Amino acid sequence: MTNSRCIFRVPPRLQLVCEKAYAPQIVSIGPLHHHGKEALKAMEEHKRRYLKYFLGRTNLSLMQYIEKIKNIREAKLRSCYLETIELKSDEFVKIILVDAIFVIHEFLFRYWHPKLLDESDCIFGEPMMTYDIWMDLLVLENQLPFFILEDLFYLDIFPISSEYSNRFDGVERLSIMFLSRCFLADSGIIGGTIAKLETMCCSKEKVQNFVDLL
Repeated sequence: MTNSRCIFRVPPRLQLVCEKAYAPQIVSIGPLHHHGKEALKAMEEHKRRYLKYFLGRTNLSLMQYIEKIKNIREAKLRSCYLETIELKSDEFVKIILVDAIFVIHEFLFRYWHPKLLDESDCIFGEPMMTYDIWMDLLVLENQLPFFILEDLFYLDIFPISSEYSNRFDGVERLSIMFLSRCFLADSGIIGGTIAKLETMCCSKEKVQNFVDLL
């Protein structure tokens, strides 16, 4: 049986060497750092704004999404974390849902559909902040199981701008993994061309979280 526990805290001895390398600095993703330091709380307002926009494009309410994930995915989500998450069901699922939508909305969907950007968006308007948040998304303890991003990614909810259609020539099916790799490549975090990324995405490699994309 494959071990599904892919998200865990690094040993304390490594944290002592360089705490910033193993803990998020701007945004918490997932339950491990959700009730962490004060600096992480400012991003929660942006998460709520993106959640409202996401729900506005669907026919489901927040509670309907929570119930749906609880019934189908909660046990699998919890099994991905090495430590037992001591959160009640609704709180745990809401954290996962809100954070997953934040990742999809701000860094994938908005990146590929810039006309829908809000000019007042202080995140996307600051390239260095975008880069810093992506660094947080690659912190080992600051992860979501990748399958929940795939579950929530619908092309009918997130249309792709025709201006970028030429970037997908030869891509049989647009996926969250393909968009993730493209964003990382364009951000200079990983190397690769569109053709190479397409090959990687069709290789059926198992991606458990964002760290696997490096």
